[in-house]
Amino acid sequence: MALNDIDGMGTTVNGNLSWVWKIQCHARLKFFFWKLGHDGIACNGILASRNIPTDGLCPLCAVDFESPYHLFVDCNVTKLVWQAGANNFKAFALNDFFGWLRENVLCSSISNDLKIPHGTFFTYIMWHIWVARNKKVFFSNEAFSPSSIIHLAMARAAHLVPNSKLDRMVSNVELSWTPPESGWFKLNVDGSCIGTHQHIAAAGIIRNSSGHWVSGIAQYIGVGNSIQAELWGLLLGLKRARELGIQFLHVLPTSVQPMLSWHVFREKNCYTDNLAKHVATMRISLTVFDVVPDFLFSVFWADLVGISRSRRIKNIVVG
Repeated sequence: MALNDIDGMGTTVNGNLSWVWKIQCHARLKFFFWKLGHDGIACNGILASRNIPTDGLCPLCAVDFESPYHLFVDCNVTKLVWQAGANNFKAFALNDFFGWLRENVLCSSISNDLKIPHGTFFTYIMWHIWVARNKKVFFSNEAFSPSSIIHLAMARAAHLVPNSKLDRMVSNVELSWTPPESGWFKLNVDGSCIGTHQHIAAAGIIRNSSGHWVSGIAQYIGVGNSIQAELWGLLLGLKRARELGIQFLHVLPTSVQPMLSWHVFREKNCYTDNLAKHVATMRISLTVFDVVPDFLFSVFWADLVGISRSRRIKNIVVG
């Protein structure tokens, strides 16, 4: 890929970023490009310019000042990513960084066997470069693998291609709880609303990257609705994580869709769902579970060994 033609590109903020919301990708990636367009990503060069203690060097090559342009275009390590994808993808070269971003992400032409639009492929390559860079920063033992970045980008982008054609098709998928990456913890929360009087309870469960139990918390709340129950679960779970001093935490509610931008199917959250239902039925007051409750052992082990559960859904969902 001819990226060497993009010389001397600055990263001044481009005020007209309406094109970001036209990118064919998942919502969180649009937000990432919006932040990128406003110099809002936490690369070392930007941090140093804002007087945040850092040497400003690129964590991949450890040689040059890390600006967005350097990270995604000029770094010798990042160039290996673009080279690794050369058989299926070749980014356009332009004379300014934001123009380069815009022209590539909005291009709808298809030049690969997977029928992935150019802009979609480019977007996911950029995203996975950023993800891999952050893993290198926060988990020094993580390898930066150009081929893995391309494969992940290809897999994620490919999911968007059939979705547009299978808008109303029902698919059968296998779902299971998945652990967070090494060094992180995962908080699953859920709420239960039962009976004609709508008695609600909330629960949160924290597990580590090996899937092992760290802590659980649950409480019967009273009368309410499912949204309130879910939010109570989120509150209880976050408080418990703070009490334990946990800093690296993935938070996954089940279904507070009006207020949160992601959804976790109940099949991936059976454990917390069962705990919330039990507490609602028995009307148990605030309780912290330092060990796995006896009545949840079977579900716990199913999650721990990765047993999946089937669900029929209208669209393929990528988490």
